[in-house]
Amino acid sequence: MAHQGHVHPEQIDPASVPVTDAATILLLRDSEHGVEVFSIRRAASMVFAGGVIAFPGGGVDPSDYDRLPTAGPDGSEWSSRLGIEPARAQAIVSAAVRECFEETGMLLTSPAHSISYDGGPERSPWAPWRSRVDSHEISMGEMLRANALVADTGRLVELSRWITPVGPPRRYDT
Repeated sequence: MAHQGHVHPEQIDPASVPVTDAATILLLRDSEHGVEVFSIRRAASMVFAGGVIAFPGGGVDPSDYDRLPTAGPDGSEWSSRLGIEPARAQAIVSAAVRECFEETGMLLTSPAHSISYDGGPERSPWAPWRSRVDSHEISMGEMLRANALVADTGRLVELSRWITPVGPPRRYDT
């Protein structure tokens, strides 16, 4: 029987690494100094791109197939925009909204309920909800419905599609 312990990245056949659906979101705003772009520094301990400056995002979770209440395009519109089937398109948009909330504490909702970091994220009334979504206790859709919120997906614009090249131990279609 073969040893089934830890597999080192150099032992992985690069062609065998599956490509996972993912979403990344660029948060932009105009300021008196020009366009500002929000970014995060990933924890150095993360397996994929640890320690790098990145935009909020991550892999599509099964919970992302729980349709979000939205003020914006539906799955068929996103399907047309992204060139993929409606359920997959909706899950990718849901992942963008969820990952933004999990990683930054910002809610992309209408009416505007974005999180302010005044006093720190632990003082936000949304912190317990963020923790529940992040731990997979509830889906993002359940969180929004419980608080009578809708995801403002009408403000999202598809920008580009990137697929992680062969080589890394994890690959994403984002």
